[in-house]
Amino acid sequence: MSRRFYPLGLDTIEDIEGYRPGGFHPVHLEDTLGERYKILHKLGSGGLSTTWLARDTVGNRYQALKILKAEETAASTELRTLEKLAAIQSDDRGKQHIRYPNAHFVIQGPNDLTLPNVLLKLRPIDDWTENEVLRRLGSPSTEKLVAAPGENIGDSAPHYVVEPASMPHATYLTHDVLLVDFGEAFPFESPPRPENIGVPVMYRAPETIFESKVSPASEAWSLACVLFEIRAGHPMFASIMGGRNEILMQMVQMKGKLPEPWWNSLEGRSAWFDDNGRTHKEGSEDTSTVPEYPLEGAIAEIGTMDEEEAFFGSEVSILEPKDTKVPPDEAESMRDFLEGALKWAPEARLTVAQMLCHPWITG
Repeated sequence: MSRRFYPLGLDTIEDIEGYRPGGFHPVHLEDTLGERYKILHKLGSGGLSTTWLARDTVGNRYQALKILKAEETAASTELRTLEKLAAIQSDDRGKQHIRYPNAHFVIQGPNDLTLPNVLLKLRPIDDWTENEVLRRLGSPSTEKLVAAPGENIGDSAPHYVVEPASMPHATYLTHDVLLVDFGEAFPFESPPRPENIGVPVMYRAPETIFESKVSPASEAWSLACVLFEIRAGHPMFASIMGGRNEILMQMVQMKGKLPEPWWNSLEGRSAWFDDNGRTHKEGSEDTSTVPEYPLEGAIAEIGTMDEEEAFFGSEVSILEPKDTKVPPDEAESMRDFLEGALKWAPEARLTVAQMLCHPWITG
């Protein structure tokens, strides 16, 4: 498919080729949506939606507007999922960490219908003026969209795209953890088709990659990867090119040989590992040499790369001092937790209930 726009210099924006009939809704700063929500800044974007900071001119407060691609509106299960969660009668304090929509509405745009979910604010900022919001989040950075030769874009794209707001200073953050974005959630009794599993490969359990099997055990693997990333500030497994083999190779580096039949299904394994799943020694002919990367090594490295990551422009945690390492006692508990949650065999993994009771979680 040919490109409709010239590439842009902004890095953290949505795929601009998604501005087409059925795609992203074009939004401009100062737009008013739903006859009350004035757009002030962008908060982020994903493959299926963009999210914006808006001032509710009727309720006189700030809201986050999540705007789905038009083609995703009818098929989206996110609103239904959140309504089901909200209807659960439970006193469990975990319910307060799920961010439920405050409202939802439909707007008509040039790319057809879209469904914004108006999410509740993360912390009280309603007394800030609009100028204070922009001063504390940074003024929006924009770049003009330019159509490729021969392309007639019409009204399906905005005149410019907006880079997401900067992370606010730590003094404006709370310690509350909120769960949002349930667009790919599904009940286990009716899982999606294998090709529609929306979990990024870096968080996927091996059985979901090789056999397209999803279960509570595969969710436990994903949760463990997320918790490591929260603690470390970087993913446990990361793919530069987005390929599944790159992630699988890193799993083997950390955990050793995959069980059969997965091992024989791993393409290109002989270039990296011997028949026992060990990395080739330096100097081996016609092979790539990569180091083994055991879990305890990954934990020990947390905090050691902060200065280098900052030099290359990566974000460093604003919640703890630079170069903060995991204390030895926590490192051992963290290793035990992750080893239990990242077993190759799904049935051998910690259950989510067991994870919640683990000392690394309870402290």
